[in-house]
Amino acid sequence: MDQSDQVVVLMVPFQAQGHLNQLLQLSCLISSYGLPVYYVGSAIHNRQAKTRANGLNANDVAKIHFHDIPTPPFDSPPPNPNSSNKFPEQLHPAWEAMLSLRKPIACYLQETSEKARRVIVVHDPMMALVVQDVSTIPNAESYAFNCTSAFSQVTFLWRALGKQVPTEHLKKLPSFTDGFPDKVQDLNAVERLMVSEEGDEIRKRAEELAATVRQATQEGGASRLELDSFIAHIMR
Repeated sequence: MDQSDQVVVLMVPFQAQGHLNQLLQLSCLISSYGLPVYYVGSAIHNRQAKTRANGLNANDVAKIHFHDIPTPPFDSPPPNPNSSNKFPEQLHPAWEAMLSLRKPIACYLQETSEKARRVIVVHDPMMALVVQDVSTIPNAESYAFNCTSAFSQVTFLWRALGKQVPTEHLKKLPSFTDGFPDKVQDLNAVERLMVSEEGDEIRKRAEELAATVRQATQEGGASRLELDSFIAHIMR
């Protein structure tokens, strides 16, 4: 990798599909600006990201450099179909194994920093511990990319601030902590919400929001301009 005059971008996703695909989508967007993008993770999860890529052009994915980081063996228990909670507990061993990625990623980051003008690390917030050594490298900087939806973030923040959720149906939805194994999600609340008049209104607004998002990501759109600004910042 001879890129001594270039800015190189390393993407470090959390090893779960909803997170892998989000970082891969961002990788393709950044790559469209002509920057070399390296998607860093375990071999099995890098393969998963490629084979399950959703809503992406295969030619765009082909431009991403996938770098496999070796991981120690870990248990892979089957999912429990009788569990009262749909949280994927069988993935815990794989997530725990991710903590071992800190040293090899630090080594790869150091190696890359010696060959590039600047190294930009974009990571999932849940991988902050793994990429913490970025701070020790003078020509490297890191940015966290939140993969959860804006709606989820607002809802979690609303409750964290102790504010009352404004509608009765939303009050019945599970909280952030209810998504973990020691809680049982009240999925009926979601069903009741979506068959109500309020649910119809939410769907209409979601369709309008989707159209707005598509427009925003196009050339000249607000989101595209923000991405342009980010690219200009990291290439300074």
